[in-house]
Amino acid sequence: MSTASAAAPANVPEVTTTASSSVGIIVADVHGSLHLLGGNFVPVHSWVAHQSGRVTHIAEERGILISVGEEDAIKLPLLKIWDLEHFDKRTGSPLLLRSIKIQAGSKPHPVSTIALSESLSHLAIGFGDGSVMVYRNLDQSLFSGSTSLTALPKPKTIHESPAEPITGLGFREPSVPLKAGDLLHLFIVTTNRVLCYIAGGKGSGGPPLVVDEVGCGLGCAVMDPVAREMIVARDEAIYLCGPEGRGACYAYEGPKSRLLTLGTYVIIVSPPFFPAPSNASATVRNFVARAPDPTTVSQQDISKVTIFDLENKFVAFSGPFREGVRDIMYRGDEIYVLTNDGSLFHLEEKSTAVKLDTLFRQSRYLLAINLARSSGVDESGIADIHRQYGDHLYLKGDDDGAMQQYVRTIGYLQPSYVIRKFLDAKRINNLTLFLQELHSRGLANADHTTLLLNTYTKLKDVARLDAFIKHDHQKSKSNGDAGDDDPPFDVDTGIRVCRQAGYFEHAVYLAKKYRRHEEYLRIQMEDAGNLKEALTYIRELGPEAAETNLVRYGRSMLSRLPDETTELLIDLCSGTGFGTAISTPPDRPSSPSKPSNRDASYLSIPSPRQYFAHFVDHLEHFQRFLEAVALNRWGQKVVAGGGSDEAPAKESQLLASPKTYHEDGSDEVAVWNTLIELYLTRSAQVPESEDSTGLRNKALAVLQDDTTFPYDRTHALLVCSTNHFIEGLVLLWEKMGMYEDILRFWMDKEFETPIQPETAHDGARPSDQVLRHLKTYGPAHPHLYLLVLRFLTSSPALLTRHTTDIMGILEYVDKEKIIPPLGIVQVLSRNDVASVGLVKEWLMRRISESRDEIAADKKVIDAYRTETKAKLQEVADLSDPNNPRIFHVTRCSSCSGPLDLPAVHFMCKHSYHQRCLQEHETECPNCARAHGLVKEIRRDNAMFAAQQDLFLANVKETGFEAIAGGFGKVHPTCVAVDIITSASFQMAVPTSRATDGDYETASNTLASLKSLKNTVVGDPRKKKDVVYSDTIPGLVEWILNTEVDTESFEPFRAIRLEVASVVSCLSNASPQTTLELVRASAISALMHALNELPENDAEELRIGFCRALRSIVSSCSTILDPRTGLKEDFSTADREDARQAVEQVLQAKALDVYLPLLSQPGLVSTGIAEMLHMGLSCWDSPSPRNVITEWLPLIERESKSPGTILRNRGWETAGRPEPAGSWVSDRLLKLLATGNRKAQEAALQALGALASDNSNLATALTRPASEKTKPPKSKVALEICRPNGSAYDPALTLILLLRTIISDDGMGAPYQTQGCHMLAILVADERRNQELASQFGLLSLLLNHLHTNNPSTLEKEWAEDIPGTQSRFREAILISLASLTLHLDNLRRDLLFMTPSYLELLMAALDDSCVGVRYAACQCARALSRSVDVLRTSAIDSGLGMKLWHMLKTEKDRRVQVVLLMCMTNLVLDFSPLRETLLEQGVIQRMVELIDNGDESVTRNAVWAIRNTLYHCTLSDQMLVLNQLGMERLHRILIHPDSKVKQQAIILVRNTTTSSDSCAFVVQGLGRERIFKVLKDGIDDSDNETAQQSASLLLNLAQELEYSGEFPEQKEVLVSMRNRLSCRDPSTRKAILETIIALSLSCWDLLHELGFPSALKEILHEMEMNVSLGGDVHEENVLRDLARTALLSVTSR
Repeated sequence: MSTASAAAPANVPEVTTTASSSVGIIVADVHGSLHLLGGNFVPVHSWVAHQSGRVTHIAEERGILISVGEEDAIKLPLLKIWDLEHFDKRTGSPLLLRSIKIQAGSKPHPVSTIALSESLSHLAIGFGDGSVMVYRNLDQSLFSGSTSLTALPKPKTIHESPAEPITGLGFREPSVPLKAGDLLHLFIVTTNRVLCYIAGGKGSGGPPLVVDEVGCGLGCAVMDPVAREMIVARDEAIYLCGPEGRGACYAYEGPKSRLLTLGTYVIIVSPPFFPAPSNASATVRNFVARAPDPTTVSQQDISKVTIFDLENKFVAFSGPFREGVRDIMYRGDEIYVLTNDGSLFHLEEKSTAVKLDTLFRQSRYLLAINLARSSGVDESGIADIHRQYGDHLYLKGDDDGAMQQYVRTIGYLQPSYVIRKFLDAKRINNLTLFLQELHSRGLANADHTTLLLNTYTKLKDVARLDAFIKHDHQKSKSNGDAGDDDPPFDVDTGIRVCRQAGYFEHAVYLAKKYRRHEEYLRIQMEDAGNLKEALTYIRELGPEAAETNLVRYGRSMLSRLPDETTELLIDLCSGTGFGTAISTPPDRPSSPSKPSNRDASYLSIPSPRQYFAHFVDHLEHFQRFLEAVALNRWGQKVVAGGGSDEAPAKESQLLASPKTYHEDGSDEVAVWNTLIELYLTRSAQVPESEDSTGLRNKALAVLQDDTTFPYDRTHALLVCSTNHFIEGLVLLWEKMGMYEDILRFWMDKEFETPIQPETAHDGARPSDQVLRHLKTYGPAHPHLYLLVLRFLTSSPALLTRHTTDIMGILEYVDKEKIIPPLGIVQVLSRNDVASVGLVKEWLMRRISESRDEIAADKKVIDAYRTETKAKLQEVADLSDPNNPRIFHVTRCSSCSGPLDLPAVHFMCKHSYHQRCLQEHETECPNCARAHGLVKEIRRDNAMFAAQQDLFLANVKETGFEAIAGGFGKVHPTCVAVDIITSASFQMAVPTSRATDGDYETASNTLASLKSLKNTVVGDPRKKKDVVYSDTIPGLVEWILNTEVDTESFEPFRAIRLEVASVVSCLSNASPQTTLELVRASAISALMHALNELPENDAEELRIGFCRALRSIVSSCSTILDPRTGLKEDFSTADREDARQAVEQVLQAKALDVYLPLLSQPGLVSTGIAEMLHMGLSCWDSPSPRNVITEWLPLIERESKSPGTILRNRGWETAGRPEPAGSWVSDRLLKLLATGNRKAQEAALQALGALASDNSNLATALTRPASEKTKPPKSKVALEICRPNGSAYDPALTLILLLRTIISDDGMGAPYQTQGCHMLAILVADERRNQELASQFGLLSLLLNHLHTNNPSTLEKEWAEDIPGTQSRFREAILISLASLTLHLDNLRRDLLFMTPSYLELLMAALDDSCVGVRYAACQCARALSRSVDVLRTSAIDSGLGMKLWHMLKTEKDRRVQVVLLMCMTNLVLDFSPLRETLLEQGVIQRMVELIDNGDESVTRNAVWAIRNTLYHCTLSDQMLVLNQLGMERLHRILIHPDSKVKQQAIILVRNTTTSSDSCAFVVQGLGRERIFKVLKDGIDDSDNETAQQSASLLLNLAQELEYSGEFPEQKEVLVSMRNRLSCRDPSTRKAILETIIALSLSCWDLLHELGFPSALKEILHEMEMNVSLGGDVHEENVLRDLARTALLSVTSR
């Protein structure tokens, strides 16, 4: 508390009493007046309450004032009740509600005290004679509406004690809210006792009961409003009394004259006394000591005011006041002390913070805690006090006390603050206590668990460790809870720490109790060595969990417990022998299960293929495993009949019922493939035993019955060949129809092993086997006879042995006419073995037959020739107008009646009555029917010629047969080809003086050219036909011809002009024809023609050449530039040719030809500007722009280089540009100022292309210029500041302008399409521009346009007859939306919640027939798939993800496939909910197919998608993916010529090699030599990213596999690493250094031998010399530390 003095009311000695009310402070005086004081203690209302008397007591509640006073005219005290809320307007005094006399007995007695209940229901008055009178139901009387001043209820005297005056009264109000049994008590205090009277409620009306035998003086008793107890003050102490008796007692000695309460404070006023230096009170002593004159002060009366905090039990204030205290008032929480000398003191309560700070300085922390709680300080503030208290005790060395305080800060104070203080050994018990409490409250993290367990293990306190780990289990048992509650610590951390400390029993307990299956098995197998228990546990896990764990630990178990493990695997893969599975906790997802279409039991039957690798060293168990799985799962068992001496059984036996659940059959095939290989491999290990024969018989039995035992014939063929199993080979060749291979096998056998005489009986020779198989297969396959004939005549021995067989073969061939005689002669004459005499008779017979056939054919030919000659003569006669035809027909050919007039005669010699013919019939009816078939054939041929796709399909199916059949069919474009061909023939070039013949030839040539142009204009198909003719070289030849004088031979100019027009027409919108022009050197020809064109030549010729050159460049730009929509897909070779063509135009030599034309007015300069725009817009490199910017005309360069003589062609003009720009930009700006709209558009486009990526020019163009070179209008900014452009940032202006263009439907779809593409370019990879576009409503605008341009909104499919412009517009809209949402999640979310539905429109666009729309829609889907939220919600709910997957399975366009693969790279990531579904539906298989696609971009993205699939996936998934990918294919992509494909493949392997099992699988599959060859090439690669990934892969192998004997053999890899250390890329160098550190453990000697110490010293010296690697300082420090560690690891063991 602090004091401040203020002015006091006047006439202080006249103040009789005061009261603090709800309306203000009320002061009563000796004159009977009452004063209501305002804020400044100035009376607001004053009135006379007791006329000619005084006011003795006042009390106020709820605006009702009770005053008790005396008046001279009345002997009895008067009670008056006032309404302080209503005042009399006339007198200004409050309304007087009641006024009565008070008389308790027969004699008047003064009122000593009064008490008013808060509810105004009771009023108690105490008298000096010891009596107490109570008014009940006072509130009802006051508010009853009665106007009588005496209408009060009759008071009741409840207590009388004549010897004990009443010194205090107080009501104990019922609690709020009211509880059952609450009563209204009235405390009565006399000078000797404290009594309690029940004033209201049950039991009221009885006599007061004594609660304490301690009384007090007048004014020394007051009610505590907080505790609702009566406070009684005596000289020795302060007592609290309740209805049941005395309560707390506080010793506070000293006389007391007044007692008041305010909240939790008790205000004690002492009577006046003289201060003395020896006073017992320190307050008084200090007052005297601080006084200027202690003697004078000691002679003045003072009163001491003490404020005591009852709740916290401390003195909040104690101070003396001169002349004594008259009264104490309070207003709100403010206390005012009125002294007798007229001073008014204001006691101000200090803030809680100040109070606490004071207590902190006094180290009274317990009191501070209590004070904070009572003051409402939140728990965090109280916790901070506990922290300070704990710090205080910690500094004093009281560790136990400090820890008690720190424990109370848990939940508010960082645990690390406490832990750091108690980390030393002597305080470990306190630390343990804190950590235990932290865990019991569930606030511990993994680090805290680690620390606590480490303290237990260091203390070797097994009992406490048991109690901690098993506490929750015991608690669950004691509570009768059957379930396991969550532990109060991180289980994984507990297991890890127990393992590290060697407490395997505890680790196993935790792993088993909390179902950490993998940890349990790892401990039992790797640490404890309890393989049997692990095996039992795996069996209890159930099939799903057992599948994953056996993949990981199966190999180790087989090496230790082969029989038991094999039985377990049999039960697992057969779906038998598993009981109730141990469940997996909800917070740990179980292994993914496979979906079932028929039977739920299939979910628990894993594939046996994933365990094949475990049986590498256990072939016998492997065979048993596979046979048992086949029997139990598919009911298949091979039973080979006979023993070692018997022939193998021909039939197999099915011993069980067929499979009853659904599966794809791949496991079944894999099992039998492997069993075949096992039978043959094991039989080779014991070649001469009965077991070997039995195994081979089993293999043969399986091969014979491929319906019961499904296997891969190709695989089986390879196995049989490897193991030299002849019976199996022959059987498989026979089943596969490879009869020729059977024959060749026996033929090879004939020459491999000579036949011994003792075995040379019939049928034992290989040649006999050949003939036997020929008799079997030859009739169905005649070509085998020729093969056998060659074989039998290949050696004299065979010929001698099989002469009779050869003759039989010849007879059969002759009979069946299999081989012509000439063929047989050629076969027999290829060597000197067979003689002519062998086949003499046969040949003579065949020659005779051939001669007879030739004679018959000649007769037929002669007949045909005669008939043809007659027909031709008839046609000639019919066509000859001078040879009339005479008709001798007398009968009608229709009705057979006599022919009479009018008659109709046809030239085919048929005549008819006119009446027998149809009206307007011009063809003979009889002949028309006869020739109808011919016409139909010709019509079909014409239709077939238009169906080129059908023709190509037929060619693919039947080959040359379809080509031969198409020769006789008429092609619709033959006319165009004829025109083109004739034009090429007639384009003769005159080389001498023109003659009449030259003029005629020129005229024909010009006509042909015009005909050609009219034929191909607007017809892309006709333009393509030009490619297959010789026209293009002829056109180029005409362009190159500059020797003829145009003045002497005028048609030459017209022909060249027409040639230029044809070239322009051919290249316009026809990329294929343009590429042929490029390949025919048309660009060089046009450049030459422009360069050699004289100045006085016609302007139109220069315009024609420029237009042709512009058309070629424009078409090449269309091939190269993908920014304006998806065009036709071109091959890599086509794109390279187009790129070289544009590069040729942008070379310096070419610039000298056409850039000077910019200074010429008209169409020439416009065409050159358009060509500049087209050429530069598709070129990413800034070098051509810089060259063009710095270009100067020949004349100006000649002036700069006097020694160089350059020719001026006459039409070049010099002109220095302004310093700010360049010669070209200056001419373009002048072209912009011409006012011609087309010229202005061309100039703007050229300036935009020139300023892109050319900041100097862009800055110069946007800088204010002089009046002479005034810059163009503001619209120039749209083009000159295209994206990736200048330092000037016009993004906002551009976005607003583009929004205007896109939103204006009046401009038309083409312009809106261009605006969308420009927007996509502007916002691509620019987050700020994307935000700006969104802020200005581009997202909603584009979405509405997409909805509007969807012709059948809300229908399932879009119409297919939409004009191409609308499809291109939709494509542009979707491309813009994809660019806007590619990077920012908030824009993606905003778009998804817009109306109309973006996802519905996107799904419809994915089904569009237009490739460009599908491509753009896939780009939008790719942008959405980059958001985790979208993947987890919208991508699943809308079916978008599965839609993309189905598209990937069917899409044929390469570019759409690339974008779909980009989507898949996001959908298969570990956080994607679609990952498992895609894997189950075969996404990996589709990726593998696309890898073999042949296109590098498709291959690269397919590998990328598989790489993402393998990121953070389980070992079983890794094995599944790698098995589908195949090791050979993986090796092919690892050595792919495209560096990006190779880089993705290396990352794929790196994502796979994350464990020892996966490393072993990859190295075993690829082969050690191949994988290290890949690593060497990758480390040597010039691309830093590839080198870094290769080094990181090597690091994975070094960390996961112990290569102590393998790495030393790979010296080349280590040498490459040493050499790559000099690389200045930080990431690459870091990966190599980490690899060196890992390798130093296994091949230290080899590293030392190869010079790694010296190389590392050199690198470290370079780093310490502050040679920056281009990274930041922190990164360089990390590299420096790694280099030191690596050097230390290779220099010291």
